[in-house]
Amino acid sequence: MVVAAVPALAEDMPEVDESLLVLANSAMPLAEDYEPEDLVKLHSRRDGVSEIKGVYTVSSTSIQLRDEAAKALETMCAAAEEEKVILYVRQGYRSYKDETARYTRLSKRGLAEQKPGENDYQTGLAVTVVNEAWQSKTLTAEFANTDAGQWLATNASTYGFVQRYPAGKMEVTGWDAEPWHLRYVGVEAAAYMSANDLCLEEFYALVDPEVGLMAVNNMTVVDDEDEWKPLATAAPTAEPTPEPTPAPTPEPVYVPGQVIPLNEFGPDGDCELSFLEP
Repeated sequence: MVVAAVPALAEDMPEVDESLLVLANSAMPLAEDYEPEDLVKLHSRRDGVSEIKGVYTVSSTSIQLRDEAAKALETMCAAAEEEKVILYVRQGYRSYKDETARYTRLSKRGLAEQKPGENDYQTGLAVTVVNEAWQSKTLTAEFANTDAGQWLATNASTYGFVQRYPAGKMEVTGWDAEPWHLRYVGVEAAAYMSANDLCLEEFYALVDPEVGLMAVNNMTVVDDEDEWKPLATAAPTAEPTPEPTPAPTPEPVYVPGQVIPLNEFGPDGDCELSFLEP
């Protein structure tokens, strides 16, 4: 049987909950009616009262995750806080309907890349985690150099989270590094992926080779090789004719407590609402 070869693995494969490995990408998009059955709202600590359990969130807009992921996130944020690292949750579950509206909005600005069904946030297991300074900043790989980014890189797997799009895996995932974009896979799976430097597509291909190989972006099946082998690069697509640059929108005047749209987009197209004071 021809299978994809991967680097030598440091440990035996753990038992995993395959429902936590659900993929959403261009090779395996989620169905329009997909919705996790165990979504819960995160308990927000926007009031800053340390005695209240929960997590700090960027805005008062409800953020949902699957129940197991939400509990693990709360535990992780509490552990970080004990080490003087305060984490903020900026993004969680988005439905197919949310993604459709988002795709339409971004398409008008020439920024849309992931179609509805292809975004990891639709699984209910993905979360954007930042620090106070990055609550409304455009998300870039520079976040990895912050104290929060470094803490997450070192400790997130202990709580069952991995970077969904780690550095050096673009040929497999199709995306540049997003150190703020965490994905819950369970503690044992996260530990194994971290020990063996595997992204989710690579791990999925090990758990279920027959289906997993179809889920790996830009990859081909290889036989008796020592590494993943990318597909040949396709001929470049002709550059589209640029649209005229729209006139700049006047800067709005905000009043205290007003909802502030975050109009700058990071690689994941994050554009949510903030209740920060201007």
